[in-house]
Amino acid sequence: MKKYLIFILFLLLNIEILFSLTGFAESPAFEISDETLPVTLTSFLAAPKINNTILINWTTESESNLIGYHIYRAEANCLTEAIKVTSTIIPASNSQLSHNYSFADDEVQEQVTYYYWLQYLENNTVDFFGPVSAVIEKPDENNEIEELVLGDGLYSNYPNPFNPSTTISYSIDQPSNVTIDIYNIKGQLIKKLYSGYVQTVNTKHSLVWSGTDSQGKQVASGIYFVRLKTSSFTKTRKMLLNK
Repeated sequence: MKKYLIFILFLLLNIEILFSLTGFAESPAFEISDETLPVTLTSFLAAPKINNTILINWTTESESNLIGYHIYRAEANCLTEAIKVTSTIIPASNSQLSHNYSFADDEVQEQVTYYYWLQYLENNTVDFFGPVSAVIEKPDENNEIEELVLGDGLYSNYPNPFNPSTTISYSIDQPSNVTIDIYNIKGQLIKKLYSGYVQTVNTKHSLVWSGTDSQGKQVASGIYFVRLKTSSFTKTRKMLLNK
């Protein structure tokens, strides 16, 4: 009897090996996939208006499976102190085309710097972009807000070091074609973060790099460089991705 049992076990073992060699092995219970963010943000900015309002604008290059957005505000650069200022969710377009959004915050005071974060909600994901900041200056004798002059500039990304994403901010003093590129430490271009014509001047524009290359794949830890180029200005800054 033992001989028959040994023979059956031997036969079953050889059948399993044969199936493996001929491609009939059982499929694994899971597949590894490259996860990508459900939204690609190309611009996120805050600007004071003359009616004691701060206008929040953001532009998406593409969206997929998003529920929508909320805006959070704080008087310090600290997300844990921020409060939600949108009473209802701002629905997402879920389009593969560029889409512009805006929200007016009228519960603000003069001469106070406010920081804003953009929260996006997916079915199983909640995450934030930001911050961007704005301040309403005190009116002059003519009851007009003095124009905030920033000029050409590429500001330090925040946070830095970062993982997995960081906010990159810049300003220009005249309408211009703008390109923002990401390079690795070897000087190789790994991602063209933004390329387009920007009309809004003397305003801090912000966008987010999620630590991916031009193929949407996550890059390794290390030093990277962001370069801003306009028709009259070029500036490069160093960033550190620390996973």
